[in-house]
Amino acid sequence: MNFAGNPERERVLDQVLDARSLTEIRAAEQELRSWLKRNPEDTGIREAFEGLSLMRDIAEEQEAERVSAERQPVPRGKRPQSVSGMAEGHHA
Repeated sequence: MNFAGNPERERVLDQVLDARSLTEIRAAEQELRSWLKRNPEDTGIREAFEGLSLMRDIAEEQEAERVSAERQPVPRGKRPQSVSGMAEGHHA
């Protein structure tokens, strides 16, 4: 069966291509699974899973880095000297 031009398939592929956040990627994966459940003979769309899998790996890595950075303690006593303090003659 030829799926080219199928509006529902195009919508699913657009969702895959637009997915950036983990939430969007997971939603696109679910849409792909639903499409393939209804259209198992559409082997061409399986390639979208590969690209989406790579995007998920990147997004998960970025999320882990963000969470790790948020957990880093700020060293005590490492405050930058204020500009106003320097102007008043308080030099380090």
